[in-house]
Amino acid sequence: MFLRKDRKGLYAGTIYSYDWYSVTDDKTQQKEDFTKQYLVGRIGVRWFPFKEYFYVDGGFGVSFNLSGSDERTLGDSKYSAKPVVALPFFLPLVADFS
Repeated sequence: MFLRKDRKGLYAGTIYSYDWYSVTDDKTQQKEDFTKQYLVGRIGVRWFPFKEYFYVDGGFGVSFNLSGSDERTLGDSKYSAKPVVALPFFLPLVADFS
């Protein structure tokens, strides 16, 4: 949600992500595929230093793992996803001609 109609300045929003992963244990070569779901709350700022088509976008988000963070075992390896992760977002220069 942008706070201005021209989509400049401060904004806030959420992102839903459904991701597919494939992991392989190096020692045993066992492979596992799985999916994860995340909900990311985000705030940021968009600045247009070069007219209306090019902008710089940066912000900060917090990703919540909706699929659980139980420890998994694959071969000799154990791994788990973190339940909450802080994420900086930086896009140095973006072009939008829409």
